[in-house]
Amino acid sequence: ITSMKKNIVAALLIGSAIMCNIVYAQYSAEQFLALHGLKGEWKMETKKGFLVEVWKIKDDSTMHNMSYRINASDTIPQETVELKLRNGIITYTSTVADQNNQQPVPFILISTDAGKYIFENKTHDFPQQIFYMLVDMNTLHAGISGNIQNTYRKIPFNYKRQQLN
Repeated sequence: ITSMKKNIVAALLIGSAIMCNIVYAQYSAEQFLALHGLKGEWKMETKKGFLVEVWKIKDDSTMHNMSYRINASDTIPQETVELKLRNGIITYTSTVADQNNQQPVPFILISTDAGKYIFENKTHDFPQQIFYMLVDMNTLHAGISGNIQNTYRKIPFNYKRQQLN
């Protein structure tokens, strides 16, 4: 019986390892470096003022983002993000000021097709997906999407790079 238990445990561990490799694509340091193109300040005009994202490179496998809204003379923090490459997996971890009890929510990179980086967390209430796409060096398209109250919703964010003085 002990031998049988060991075989079952071994089979479960192997099965789990195989499942993990199927679920998440493996990315290289070179592929992560392409995300360094996000570095800088990006701004988008909205009905409520401006939305700004500032991306900084911490090291070759980690980036940080702070986003905020500018309404007249007020600057209101919106979100912080840690984008990192660890063990071949690229994770976008978001902490939003007034959501999820200010706990970080991870999204895993699932696709880089045609320069569009799609991050996903199927268990999150909304959004379940976040995407970023550098259209050119001065144009960034981003967005969030997913189901909310059984209705699919997609919110685009179209930013322009701000020139630093």
